[in-house]
Amino acid sequence: MLLSLFVLGSVPQAAGLLAPPVDKIVHLLVFFLMTLLMWLGLPGVAAWQTGLMVALVGCLDEVNQLRLPGRYPGGDDLGADLLGIVLALVFIAFFLPGFPAD
Repeated sequence: MLLSLFVLGSVPQAAGLLAPPVDKIVHLLVFFLMTLLMWLGLPGVAAWQTGLMVALVGCLDEVNQLRLPGRYPGGDDLGADLLGIVLALVFIAFFLPGFPAD
C-alpha cells in the first residue's frame, strides 16, 4: 500500500485520476484499510500508536505532493485520511477488542 501511495501516486497520470467526491471516499477507504492492516501486522503495538503512524504517512503523502507536477496537497485529503484512521480505530475497538491483544 505504501509503495502504491508514494510510487504510483507520483506518476503524472495520477494527477486528477479521481474526481471529487470519489477521491475523498478513496482516501478514507485506503487509510481505513492501511490502519487495520498495519495494526494486524504489528502485534504488540497499540491501535492508537498504529493510528499515529498511519497519520504520519498521510502527512508525508501531502508533503510529497508539493514536488509533483499537477498534484496539490490539501487539507481536505488529509481530513479524509484522518477520518479513515479514526473509523478504523473505532472498528478495532468495537469489533476486534483484544485481537490481537493491545
